[in-house]
Amino acid sequence: MVRAMLEELRPVGREPGVLLTRLNRDLTRILRQTGQMIFVTAAYAVIDLAAGQLRYGQAGHPAPLRWRRPENKIRRIGCTAEQAGPAIGLMHDFEFATCVEAWAPGDRLFLFTDGLSEVASPAGEEFGEARLIAALGRRADEPLEVCLAGVIEEAGIFGHHHFADDVCVVAADCSEG
Repeated sequence: MVRAMLEELRPVGREPGVLLTRLNRDLTRILRQTGQMIFVTAAYAVIDLAAGQLRYGQAGHPAPLRWRRPENKIRRIGCTAEQAGPAIGLMHDFEFATCVEAWAPGDRLFLFTDGLSEVASPAGEEFGEARLIAALGRRADEPLEVCLAGVIEEAGIFGHHHFADDVCVVAADCSEG
């Protein structure tokens, strides 16, 4: 259902906030008819290489991480709490924002579900954002596929290979040259 809605929203696909706002309104209207509390988290990014921009919107999803090669630093995308909206399906009239940042060759973007950052050790301690950033940092110079596989493996070892929630990672790498 969401996929079909996204196809209809293709004309506004370059504006993450607009796309998420319209998806939220359409989906909320349908979900309310079920009488059940159903919601969807979402993250949506557009990388415009010609303009050197990353445009991002978020709906109840963990903030993505970004690696800037020149600074060799990994940090969260800079959306404020007001810009990072609730999950889709919870607030019918919420207006999602688009966060815009400069994007340059060498940058990497990591979007992930909370199943990765919230995997717990046998003692109940979460892997967490700090360990995730450290794992990404140790693999920053590896090819993207190798980097992601290593991070997921490290989180799995931390949690004794038991992920209680789904794990999905989507990444983009803007190679230099």
